[in-house]
Amino acid sequence: MHESDEQRATAEEVIKELTEEKIWISQIVTKVEPLKRFYEAEDYHKDYFKRHPEQAYCRLVIALKVAKFQKLYLSKLKMQ
Repeated sequence: MHESDEQRATAEEVIKELTEEKIWISQIVTKVEPLKRFYEAEDYHKDYFKRHPEQAYCRLVIALKVAKFQKLYLSKLKMQ
């Protein structure tokens, strides 16, 4: 979902790059559509991974995915 033409263009560009790099065997089927409504998460959901790194799911699933993503796309990430 996108709020602006810039976000739409960025999403489409990333999907194109990933498709060309053949990162996944299957075709990317993500739809890029305008954002119609946004529901903000409750406070206890916000920054969950950052606040609960000791949780098993965070350690065994999320941390590995974040590390892989950072390794592949570090040059494109905005560091805070």
